[in-house]
Amino acid sequence: MACGAGVLILIFSLLTCLEAILRHFFNSPTHWNADVCRYLLLFSISMGGFAALLNGSHIAVDFVVERFPKLSRRISLAVSYLITCAVCLLVSWQAWVYFNRAVESNWRPFGTLTPPSSIFYMALLIGNLLLVIAAIQKSIEALQGKEDPGSGERNAELKIEV
Repeated sequence: MACGAGVLILIFSLLTCLEAILRHFFNSPTHWNADVCRYLLLFSISMGGFAALLNGSHIAVDFVVERFPKLSRRISLAVSYLITCAVCLLVSWQAWVYFNRAVESNWRPFGTLTPPSSIFYMALLIGNLLLVIAAIQKSIEALQGKEDPGSGERNAELKIEV
């Protein structure tokens, strides 16, 4: 997921550079570039957020928590992941509501490219559901002591058994 998000950001950057060159040197901007970059950014955020949470590379302000005893650190980390889970569930629910509205009303964005808006609500929904799965797993790991914020251990793998 992290590599996929990175590739999308690379494409985003290249398209932005192309647009700047075409606009500045040739006075011939593209009409589709801003739309494509907007969509690439949305999908890269959805994929990158999941990867960051999963491997512990997200932003964490833990200078206070590091001073707690080990058990308190584990509990506070588990609670923070459960709060993350709750927020992502709320966003997923709203993304689902808007996805259904977009499908029923055939919403389309303004701009040069007008794909169905439901695609983007689905990206938001899937991205947040992946975050919910990762947050639940990280919360369980924190309670089991597999991830201790004071130990520098930040890597984990998502294990989904079918």
